[in-house]
Amino acid sequence: MRRAMRRAGSAVTLFLVTACATASPPVPVTGETPAIQRLSGRWAGRYESQYTGRYGSIAFELRAGSDTARGDVQMIPSGRSEPLHALERDRSGTQVDQTRSPRFLTIRFVGVSDGRIRGCLDPYRDPDTGAVLLTSFRGVVSGDSIVGTFESSTESSGVLATGRWWVSRRR
Repeated sequence: MRRAMRRAGSAVTLFLVTACATASPPVPVTGETPAIQRLSGRWAGRYESQYTGRYGSIAFELRAGSDTARGDVQMIPSGRSEPLHALERDRSGTQVDQTRSPRFLTIRFVGVSDGRIRGCLDPYRDPDTGAVLLTSFRGVVSGDSIVGTFESSTESSGVLATGRWWVSRRR
């Protein structure tokens, strides 16, 4: 357990350094303006799934007065030492594997209302089966922390994996 915690801590550090050096795509944040503004700032944390053994880091930033955030998720598959590759689309819109250097998984959408947050990630390939995974998340905002759960399913079978995540606002 301690080794996993140390690896996760290293993943968060690596993620934060890389996230600051890369330009993640903008993420629309929907909801009432006061709820969105309560999310202003830089957030960092992690997630884990006992179901899959996967873990990783989460980081996002929402600037004051904006309704668009930037953020990414890094996944380290169980038994591996490098993050997953995200899926990309070719010019026709067909999903293709991204085989160049590792990328972070991308947060696609975030909605906030009444202290609750929800959203989803862009699809990505399961490192064990190759199936395309769809992941959604929910959480509760409490001051400078957000704690929540996520669910991942495949497009074809709908098999579900779950886990938990948490982030805190960085000052």
